Amino acid sequence: SNSVMKAFSVLLLTLFVAAAFSAPHTLRFLHGSPDAPALDIYLNGVRAIKGLSWTSVSEQVLVDASETLKVQLYKAEGYQMLAEWMVAPDNYMLTCPQIFAIYGLYDDLMWKLVDQHCTPHGQGAVVNAVHLYNGLGEVDISIDEDGKCTGVRGIEEHLLWENVPYDLTTDMKKITNPDKGPFEVKIRMSRMPKPMVDTLMLTAEHGHTYTIFGLGEFVTDPYSVCNSGGTKAESSCPGYDIREGVWIAVPSVYTSTC
Repeated sequence: SNSVMKAFSVLLLTLFVAAAFSAPHTLRFLHGSPDAPALDIYLNGVRAIKGLSWTSVSEQVLVDASETLKVQLYKAEGYQMLAEWMVAPDNYMLTCPQIFAIYGLYDDLMWKLVDQHCTPHGQGAVVNAVHLYNGLGEVDISIDEDGKCTGVRGIEEHLLWENVPYDLTTDMKKITNPDKGPFEVKIRMSRMPKPMVDTLMLTAEHGHTYTIFGLGEFVTDPYSVCNSGGTKAESSCPGYDIREGVWIAVPSVYTSTC
């Protein structure tokens, strides 16, 4: 059928591109800047991703991990360059696909590579987290007890990580029983009385990795001129609308480079 032929053609193209690289590696790009517009992403001068919007994750892009990669970010409308980075080969983890997370504010964008396991990857599912919500403070992250297999009854949730600071990528934890999902993931402030920040529902499958991203920015002093109820104290105000912070789970995908 046409669909089978199309899939076969895509496979052949992927194999051809991978063969052309001495160290083929898979990246996906995440737009995590709370005030940046939609992005066009250029790799070594060629537009690879068009119109990536806030909290969106791109399709897979094959790069040559043996060479330095030039990454350029442009406004999707207006062709204004916002950032340019040179990514050296020693940043890659060749044994697993990675997410290239773009975060920070529009006028000071940053990047981070986040590891995920190849898919499929054994029994159970795996979860890790990346705290990119600037100004929020340290957080604790927990999951429904059904996601773990501790043998202890009567415990409603299991703590995955505590005191997670900004800009940290956690280690990976196993969800033993993904079939019992969906699971409620809770994010709380680490400081007492541990107020709830956000919750998200996680539907997991065996062999997949799920990366929880916290994305956002606290920049406005409640007493500054930027706040209509403030005292008009001197303060710098953000030049753009800053979207409300969010916590999302990004699943791993099948890749030809594992």
